[in-house]
Amino acid sequence: MTPPFEDGRAQGLTSENSAQLAASLAPSDAAAAWGMGWRVGGLLFVAILFFTFFVGTGTVRAAWQQIAEFLSLQGKPVPSSANVLSEHETENLDQMTPQNQAELLLSRSINHFRGANAEIEQRVASWRGKVTLHPLLNNLFMTALNSDDLRVRAAAIEIDLAARNL
Repeated sequence: MTPPFEDGRAQGLTSENSAQLAASLAPSDAAAAWGMGWRVGGLLFVAILFFTFFVGTGTVRAAWQQIAEFLSLQGKPVPSSANVLSEHETENLDQMTPQNQAELLLSRSINHFRGANAEIEQRVASWRGKVTLHPLLNNLFMTALNSDDLRVRAAAIEIDLAARNL
C-alpha cells in the first residue's frame, strides 16, 4: 500500500484498493452504469443526425447566411444610428463658445451628420479670430482633411481659415 500524505489521505489507487472497489460494486450498479452510457451515446447520435438533417434544409442555411452577412466585415457600410444633427445639439450650439462649436460641428461633419456642414457654413464667419487650432481641433482638422468626402475637406479648410483669421 502507498504511504499516505501528511494529512492521512492516500496518495493513489493501488491494485489492492482497486480490487476492493471493484468487489464492492454490485453487479446491478455496473449494469446500470453501462446502460446509462448507451443511452447517452444513443441520444447524442440522434441529436447529431437531427442537426445534420436540420442544417441541410434551405431555410436554416438562408437564415445563417443573413446572420453571417450582417456580422461580416465585408460589404457596403450599414449605419448604426441616424446620422442627423439633433435638435438638442442645434439648440445648444448658441450657448457654446465658438471653439466648442467648431469642434463639435467638425466632428459631426467627419461622421457625415446631415446638417453639420450647413451649420459650419452659417457660423464660420463669426468664428474668425475666436477659434484656435488647439490639439483637439487640429486633430479633427487633420482627420477631416484626409476624408474621402470633399465636403468634409471643404468644411475643415473653412474652419482652418477662420482659426488663422483669414
